[in-house]
Amino acid sequence: MSEKKADALALLEVAVQEHGSLQAVAEVLDVSRTALSLVRSDKYKGSPDLMHDRIIAKFGFGWHCTHTGERISPESCKSICTSEPPVQNPAAMRHYRTCQTCPKKFKDES
Repeated sequence: MSEKKADALALLEVAVQEHGSLQAVAEVLDVSRTALSLVRSDKYKGSPDLMHDRIIAKFGFGWHCTHTGERISPESCKSICTSEPPVQNPAAMRHYRTCQTCPKKFKDES
C-alpha cells in the first residue's frame, strides 16, 4: 500500500469517527457515500489517487489527539504511536499508552 493511500484511508477513518457517519464525510467532500465506501474497501473503479488527494486536501491538516486534546499532524501521531516506549519519562509514557489504544492509531506495516 502506498504511503499516500495509507494516509488517505487513515484520515478517512478519523473523519468518519469525528463526523459520525460515512454519509456526513461524503457530504463534506462533495462525493457520494457509495464512492467513499468503494474507496474504503479498495474497490473504487475511478481514479483512487484523485479521491485520495481530495481526502488528504480536506482532512490532512491532522486530528484531535485523544491524549492531549490538541490538533496533531498524521506524521506526529505516527511517530509517537510507533516509537519505542519512553520508559524513562512518565508523562511521555502516559501519552504512549493512550496511543496504543487509540482508534486513530497507525498500524506499523513494516
